[in-house]
Amino acid sequence: MAEAAALALAALINDRLNFDNTIFLSDSQILVHFLNAVDHTNPPDWRMKPFAQLFKSVAHRRQGKILHINRTMNSIADALARLAFLAPDLSTSVFQHAPMTRILSSAL
Repeated sequence: MAEAAALALAALINDRLNFDNTIFLSDSQILVHFLNAVDHTNPPDWRMKPFAQLFKSVAHRRQGKILHINRTMNSIADALARLAFLAPDLSTSVFQHAPMTRILSSAL
């Protein structure tokens, strides 16, 4: 679900920067397959549905694509995710009291 949220945020930023024909890369084969499918009614995880819908609508408007890459080619994102997971105290996070769906929807 976190990767779906990150892709939705990336699509919104891409849209705000007025970039067209952007290629988004993900090492999540399941997510890429779902986002490239015609039917989006049954996501692999129901919590990702609003993020997937947001990504699809914004990326489609800007002619964006999502492609799968091997995890070994995504070492920087993997390292950042590990650091975030191992962070000792996230209580001061800006997202502490705001669900990600509300943050993303307010960006529209």
